[in-house]
Amino acid sequence: MPRLSAVLHGHANINAVSYYCPGCRHAHTLPYGDGPSPRWTWNGDELTPTFGPSIRTSRPAGPYGDNDEQVPELTLCHHFVVAGIIQFLDDSSAHSLRGFHPMVPIPDNYSMGD
Repeated sequence: MPRLSAVLHGHANINAVSYYCPGCRHAHTLPYGDGPSPRWTWNGDELTPTFGPSIRTSRPAGPYGDNDEQVPELTLCHHFVVAGIIQFLDDSSAHSLRGFHPMVPIPDNYSMGD
């Protein structure tokens, strides 16, 4: 399944859609429908999609760096997508976007991996 619209790309083999995140500057891919979790709901709208629940990417807790320092889990990007609007939440640490932002077109030179 190729690009569904300017803002949404489909992945038929895994029943998922991807969109470009202007905060992270890369795609987030959301599996939907039946299958192993995690799964999101999608309203089926290719131009102004709504997904649920919120989308949260994180770095797991564990040892990092040269000295294997133990660090807690860190939320990188946390947001809702409702009617084609991304609402970035305050616990996002990978970027400074907060509040409501329209979804952006997938850049022409960006590969969605299929």
